[in-house]
Amino acid sequence: PTSDGYNLEHLARYPQDNLFSGVEHTWWMQVIERLGAKLGVNDSWRGTTVDGKNATDKTAISNVQRIKNLGANGSPDVILLYGATNDYGQLNNIDTFDKSKIPAEVDLKTIQWKSLSKAFVNTIMRLQYFYPNAQIVVILPARTKSYYPMSKLHSGNKLLISICEHFGLPYVDLRTCGITNDHLPDGIHPNKEGMDLITDAVIKVMLEQCVIKAGENTVYSVKRSLTNVKASYKYVKGVS
Repeated sequence: PTSDGYNLEHLARYPQDNLFSGVEHTWWMQVIERLGAKLGVNDSWRGTTVDGKNATDKTAISNVQRIKNLGANGSPDVILLYGATNDYGQLNNIDTFDKSKIPAEVDLKTIQWKSLSKAFVNTIMRLQYFYPNAQIVVILPARTKSYYPMSKLHSGNKLLISICEHFGLPYVDLRTCGITNDHLPDGIHPNKEGMDLITDAVIKVMLEQCVIKAGENTVYSVKRSLTNVKASYKYVKGVS
């Protein structure tokens, strides 16, 4: 997105010579095309965190206005939430998850939390508040060369998995998608081949774990328990 008044430094990283040349190579556009879906809004921003690095960070994934932006072209059937990579790389406090401390009501006022755990919980609650009928699919960070240590990736993804399981959300753990250092020309962002691995991992989880009711702008719906999914999902445009 380019019209929300955010700094130009947060614009997307493609086209970029050492990664890939166009939107058709991104994991999210490949997922959309393979499933015969329609893009509502891509509200992703380079360099942002889930909780925000300061109290005025409008680009934080948890930011209320940024979440509202997702409905700019109609209420979404599916929300793909991919975050925390920059939290792992830039923030010290990952914290732990205590389900007994989850707020009883959604908090729409807080701008910044002091830990990834609190920010992630409140992000999910805000998404569910504004889009109660949407299927939220959480995508968890992958390995990097040096942006954060593997120990932080493992502990962070384990934390986020516990949060996803509490809220009953399907998640894609990119630790196991096959990305290696060879797929990371700049040490952090995947090249075209790395994007393909993310695409496969996301579609696999969506087909196996999601029950998606088609909205008025959706061409196809995807149901659980499809037969021969592993052999056919790459070639099926839509499944009803």
